Amino acid sequence: MEFLTSPVKYEEKHADDKYEQAKFEIVTAQNTTHKISVPQYESKRGVEGLFYCKDKFEEKASDFVFDPDDYFKYFPRILDQVSLRWWNNKMVRFAPDVARTQAEFDQLFKEFVTHESGSVNPRDDLVAYLSTEECKKPRKVDVRTHANRIETLCLYANRLAGVKPPLTEGEITRIIFHSFPNSWLNDFRLARGNPTQLSRDTIMEYFMTKKAVQDHAEDQNKKRKKEESDNNKPKHGKKQKGNSDTNMCRKHKTHLWSECSENPKSKNYYLNPKSPFYRGGRGGGRDGGRGGYNGGRGNGGRNNHNEYYNSSGRGSGRGYGRSNHGYGGSREQHHNEYRGSDRSADRYDHGNNQTYNYDHHGNGGGRGSQDHHGNNDSYHNNRPGGWY
Repeated sequence: MEFLTSPVKYEEKHADDKYEQAKFEIVTAQNTTHKISVPQYESKRGVEGLFYCKDKFEEKASDFVFDPDDYFKYFPRILDQVSLRWWNNKMVRFAPDVARTQAEFDQLFKEFVTHESGSVNPRDDLVAYLSTEECKKPRKVDVRTHANRIETLCLYANRLAGVKPPLTEGEITRIIFHSFPNSWLNDFRLARGNPTQLSRDTIMEYFMTKKAVQDHAEDQNKKRKKEESDNNKPKHGKKQKGNSDTNMCRKHKTHLWSECSENPKSKNYYLNPKSPFYRGGRGGGRDGGRGGYNGGRGNGGRNNHNEYYNSSGRGSGRGYGRSNHGYGGSREQHHNEYRGSDRSADRYDHGNNQTYNYDHHGNGGGRGSQDHHGNNDSYHNNRPGGWY
């Protein structure tokens, strides 16, 4: 691939704030004095910088109606020392007392531009450069901004010296057209036909519409990818109370661990007297009243008295308790276990090395440490209705 050196690059930018200002006084043909300020050209600015400073100088010249001698007199004042040295060396060819023309100034300036370009035929180099990939429209650049930049480079080419003739308007339009992405060019030919038969405005209108459609499609694609990425991201960060699976009770899997009756830190802990699941020494009775020691509390049952064994009234509450009695070194222990939907209880009495087992069955649901439930508040000894 041939390496091309262009006197002007696509990416170059120029603005007043990047230049030092050359300030000097001028005297007009009407013999009036004025102070003016023009951007000062420095060799590092290149050909485009030279054109930029020259154009600013031309604006002042137009304001004060410079004659050819004014151009020769005041233009050198906007040059830096290196550029001024070249300019003065070229001025020796002009006789000091001979009037100089505008054409002579324009020719000298063109020679100066060619010198600054570093090329013998800078126009040819720039035109060739315009057809390279470096001058293709960047993806994020607006269509109109890009077209204006390409047109500016074409106009610069026409101000440079070269073997090729200056570019025509048709050729500039062709260069602008081919500076857009190849896929756009193919779509244009399919939709609109031969671009040489159409105006530049028509071409720009198509490309601006194309850019708008493409930008919309890209925005939608980015939005879709972002949503997919967000949906695929693992959920990290702060746990949400009551919503995180890690807070569920691993045993029962129907409620939160913080609400489980088996969690010592839960307000529902079964040994917490304020818990609705409390399994302490009281049970809610349905019909029974208070009875015995460590018994469940009911609401109206009868109390059966026994020296060692007292029953509670019938009820549907729950109660647990223990009682220990010692007699002359022997120990009597009372334990209660509850089984079945009717909450029957087994009482084991241990004392004097003898064990008595009683089964108590009833149709009540209350439980106590010593709950005896039955019809007519009787005790059952392995058979319904039996007394002991």
